[in-house]
Amino acid sequence: MRLLKPAFASFVRNKKLLLYISNIAIIIGLIMVIFGYKIVVEKIYKNEIENNIKNRTIFISSKDTEVINFNDIMNIEDIEKSQYIFNPLTVKINDVFFNIKNDILLDESKIIYGRNCEDDKIEMVIPDSLENAVDLLGTSVVIQYKDLIIKAEIVGIYNDITKQSYGYSSTKFMQNIVQYDQEIINTSACLAVINKYENLENVMQQLKNKNYSSNLYDTSALNDIKTYRSVDSIFNVLIGIMTLLIYIILSMIITNIINSGKKDIAILKAIGYKQLDIFKIIFYRIFLITIISFTFAIIIHKTLGILLEYKIIKIANLKLSYNLNLEFIYYIIILLVLIFMVIIISLKNVKKIKQIDTIILLKE
Repeated sequence: MRLLKPAFASFVRNKKLLLYISNIAIIIGLIMVIFGYKIVVEKIYKNEIENNIKNRTIFISSKDTEVINFNDIMNIEDIEKSQYIFNPLTVKINDVFFNIKNDILLDESKIIYGRNCEDDKIEMVIPDSLENAVDLLGTSVVIQYKDLIIKAEIVGIYNDITKQSYGYSSTKFMQNIVQYDQEIINTSACLAVINKYENLENVMQQLKNKNYSSNLYDTSALNDIKTYRSVDSIFNVLIGIMTLLIYIILSMIITNIINSGKKDIAILKAIGYKQLDIFKIIFYRIFLITIISFTFAIIIHKTLGILLEYKIIKIANLKLSYNLNLEFIYYIIILLVLIFMVIIISLKNVKKIKQIDTIILLKE
């Protein structure tokens, strides 16, 4: 504690103190904002890109045989579901015609009422563009395919943005149709859903080892992923540049503190303060600036969040509501990084403190 008084006695009267604090606070505040955006983009990626079924569905075809061996496919641990490819089917409900697909292609996040189909039941999810779709939810309806009549339960309604009016049917529903019409099934190809997008390359390599060809079913997903990676890289570069800028400013501040306080340092040496004591005094000063700047940076970050009304973030054509406020752990991480920089910069300037000679300064 005896070092605190000489550390701050003249320091608080430093005319550049406010400038130091404001510059660092603004930069740290901007880093927090950018870091918040980075976290939001990652959440969007996880929720809307990585977990989207279209980005986890692959098309598999056989190279050497006309029939896919499902045991080979399902023995791959990261594949959670696989089904044969069906040719387009047109069915009729209450004299209304529409096309059906297998429910493996349905993105469950698009279901606005009800749920997805269960494989072992005769069920269907219908589009909201279908007339009286809401009235059909939870009811059993008669579905006609050519001369085949199937009774199925409508268990869900999805948001049909494209207005293509596709219905999605359960595996058991499709099995009934296959028994009636074998021509609709393509046994030399199938679709498979991977549990996580990050396992895509591993699964495709395993399929290649089993002599199967595979590729992403919906290649538009690649554009989503490319966009995410580009945006994430930009955020990383910005954070890196601003972190470097903070380091440079802190270095300039400590150099200024040493240069402007040479006489004070010389006097402290003359009255018996050790080299380590002088170092601690300089460290306390730069540490104080950092802590005050960090506190104001949090205020800047919170204020910007209110002023800009961070409710809707639009990244890669996705609109979602996310909060850009950082979790407490991220504030701690940023503070620890700042303290680490202060320690490194302070240690690098030990030599400058040693070079301040009392006699030389008195001659000046």
